[in-house]
Amino acid sequence: MFPFLHLPAEIRDQIYHDILSTDNARCPPVDDDEPASYKFDLAILHANKQIHHEAKKAFQDNVFIKITTPWPESIDHISSEGRVPIITTGHRAEHFESFHLWIWIDTPGVPLSGPVYSMLICLEDLPAFTRMWHFSNL
Repeated sequence: MFPFLHLPAEIRDQIYHDILSTDNARCPPVDDDEPASYKFDLAILHANKQIHHEAKKAFQDNVFIKITTPWPESIDHISSEGRVPIITTGHRAEHFESFHLWIWIDTPGVPLSGPVYSMLICLEDLPAFTRMWHFSNL
């Protein structure tokens, strides 16, 4: 087995960044009607405690934005109409804590005590999200 932990910390950090950055995890759309997607290879986080600690920092260097709304169709609307790549939704998005910005979109006529729907996007996709939301006919 390759002695990965014997590499200098700077080289390991660069490897973590290469594996876990949004730039490298972004997959182009399969066709023009679909948004791009993200595929993070998180297996390295399970190697051992030291690698988990070091690699987690590289993953958290990504700028994630959490979007929460009481509108149930928001995820499909943002992904299909806006063609905004969504990293994760549901339980994973609701419990994700390493986000840098939280956008709460209130919907008139929907009680605040009802269920909410969350999703994560990357900072790079925020302009596409805001453009889509601004021009939506909601």
